[in-house]
Amino acid sequence: PGVDELLDGFAEHEERGGGRGQDDLEGEDAVHLTEEVWRRRGIKSAPPKVQVYTREPAEPGTGNSLICYLNNFQPPEVKVDLLENGAVIPGAVQSDLMFESQWQYHLTKRVPFIPREGARYACRVNHMGRITDHGWDMND
Repeated sequence: PGVDELLDGFAEHEERGGGRGQDDLEGEDAVHLTEEVWRRRGIKSAPPKVQVYTREPAEPGTGNSLICYLNNFQPPEVKVDLLENGAVIPGAVQSDLMFESQWQYHLTKRVPFIPREGARYACRVNHMGRITDHGWDMND
């Protein structure tokens, strides 16, 4: 179906209070629909700028916090995971979504962790169905 049909279907979904919703779409369908909704509202989408860092200088075997900061993005729908060797690190806490001028959003997600030599750490960002990994290296 085209964008107009999808949007009409979601409007009917909201009126009936059930059925398939926009959140059920995946991949390019979700990206295309989200971009079109924002375009029709006169708002341009912008991918987040991402920084990954630690609270303290990293030392192997010493407790620290891995932090992922996203800013200057819209629309605000975003999913963030902090990873060790490709697996989600449990116990992460995310700040409330905040906005700046021009409706540019920002947020922070952090998790306590113990850096290990040879481990790969990353912040995985899913914004509008586009998934990107942003790595952190203990030696940088």
